[in-house]
Amino acid sequence: MVVGQRTAGALHEGDVVFLSVHDHGFIHADGFVDNRLGCITNTASTSVLDGCLFRVVPKLAYGAKKALIKAHNVPEVGDEKLAALQQQASIEEAANASTLQRVAANGRAVVYGQPVQLQHVQSGKFLSAAPKTVAQMDKTCMTMVVAAGSTKSHFTFLPRFKAKTMGQVVAFPDSVCLARAKVTSQLVHMSTLVYATDSLLRQEINLYDRATILNLMLYAPRAPTQAGEWRAGAVYRLHHLEAQSMLMLSANCHATKSPYLRPFSPDTATADAHSIKALFVIERPEATKGGPLVPAMDTVCLRHLVSGRYLSIDNSGAVIGGPPNDTSYLRLEPFTRQSRDVDTYAFLEACGVM
Repeated sequence: MVVGQRTAGALHEGDVVFLSVHDHGFIHADGFVDNRLGCITNTASTSVLDGCLFRVVPKLAYGAKKALIKAHNVPEVGDEKLAALQQQASIEEAANASTLQRVAANGRAVVYGQPVQLQHVQSGKFLSAAPKTVAQMDKTCMTMVVAAGSTKSHFTFLPRFKAKTMGQVVAFPDSVCLARAKVTSQLVHMSTLVYATDSLLRQEINLYDRATILNLMLYAPRAPTQAGEWRAGAVYRLHHLEAQSMLMLSANCHATKSPYLRPFSPDTATADAHSIKALFVIERPEATKGGPLVPAMDTVCLRHLVSGRYLSIDNSGAVIGGPPNDTSYLRLEPFTRQSRDVDTYAFLEACGVM
């Protein structure tokens, strides 16, 4: 196969996927305040789906990092030895970063039995096992979390049915089991118990000797980010050129205040330039599909990252923020400016029914 060429229907390194539990929902993690894994229902809001996205990446190296951590706990290790280990760990970290960049363009097809890692897109952490820790709810199981990459982040896909064998390509929408690469008898499992303190009422995801059947759903195929490209699922700030202002919306999801423009100079670094109130996510009408957009053709919605509200238009023609409706559908009409060739500019054309 030509390097960079995609095999139709196959899972590739660099692909962003949902891990779907049949008839239940998607595996989800917050990754910031709460590192626990749980299963949310298919009816969850689109803002919650951000925490269900995982990027499939090849097995990364952590040997030097592990050796450095062990050396810090041994008083007899000298400064020269620590400096050498630190240098090795830095080289290893750089190699891992290079690998993650490479798979965006040249990720290979994933086969059953191949060690891989699942990177939580929202937090950048990795699906990880804590085999020496008892699960919070189901005491017969072991803990699963999202955490910084380590050897406990190495997993492998196993075929659920005998029609597929080890070494064959993992395809969409195969039914699979997800096991630790080191100990394949330890498998990702969904408990029947719901977390006691969880606003999303998620069922606990843990590690057990019995597997839960998963289905892989493709969100966005692996692809390098191109300059000036619009992508569904990406976060943007909307800068109004004529007014030299940023479009903002209150972070309070219950607020009734309409979107507003806050003056901002691109040449001056201000707190407003980095305000979370100015962050919007571009979504397709089908929020479970991401990836590059075709400007002037694809219909999109703009969801406020913090409040979860959507830009839409009321009966008077004013722009408001609220639940998604027919007037939330927009189309990006790109244009270029002769004075700048780096930034991306577009008209936002309302194409919904009013």
